[in-house]
Amino acid sequence: MAKEIIKGGDKLWDLRYDKVEKDHPEFRGKAAIYSYATKITQPKTISFISGALPVDKDGFLVGKDNMFEQLAKTLENLEIQVELAGATLNDVMKVTIFTTDVAEWLKFRSWMCEHYPELFGKTPGDQTATAMTLIGVTRLANPDAMVEIEAYVATN
Repeated sequence: MAKEIIKGGDKLWDLRYDKVEKDHPEFRGKAAIYSYATKITQPKTISFISGALPVDKDGFLVGKDNMFEQLAKTLENLEIQVELAGATLNDVMKVTIFTTDVAEWLKFRSWMCEHYPELFGKTPGDQTATAMTLIGVTRLANPDAMVEIEAYVATN
């Protein structure tokens, strides 16, 4: 099984370059920390990881009203779920992130790249990251949760 990152080009609106600078100056070339697509070739197994939440081993929320603590715990839990599927973070083909506060979530892009480069790339916008969708929601299943992450994993 091979994972191939598909980069933006002339046929796609490239969020990382000139158009963002002109149309959305607030991004200043740092609009995204993901790739447009991930191509999977000949996997033997595809696993769908349900949304990881910021909960401890007993199911209690970690970090009420603290995005950083919730994000760190959610990513830790996601990694455990991926490992239970017999995979590593390098095998994650796509993540969908649901958050109740997009602006607060975006503050931690560099931290995510440093601690989880397999998912988010080495730096924001370096296009080595996994395909990703970030969705702002009004609330999650746990009303005090601020972030939830689901993943699609492909392994040989």
